[in-house]
Amino acid sequence: MNETENLYAPPRAVLRHRLPGDPKRGSLAAGIGLFFLCLLVCGLITYVGGRALAAVIPDVIHPGRVPTLVLTLPWAAAFVLGISLVIKDRTRTALGMLIGFGILAVILLALLGIAIFASAPG
Repeated sequence: MNETENLYAPPRAVLRHRLPGDPKRGSLAAGIGLFFLCLLVCGLITYVGGRALAAVIPDVIHPGRVPTLVLTLPWAAAFVLGISLVIKDRTRTALGMLIGFGILAVILLALLGIAIFASAPG
């Protein structure tokens, strides 16, 4: 037996680092970032498109008002993207998008709580 070997050391096969989960399923962080990026980009496209339509046909669309259906497009795009990720078996990324939605909901509820607390008399 070699003097440098430790009798109590685990076998070398145990020391290999294994990645948690299957890398083909995507990542949670990518899903969260993808959710917010989708909302940002689609929201920007919706805003610019709404303003362009208002400039082209001002009788139908008032420049200060965007139809409610148009405002739902970023959310619909995020939902469709999440479903397509599940179909492509990128379930961790899709779960990350769901977590991103939860983060946004918590932020909005916190802001609503602050607004209610700030407007309370007393």
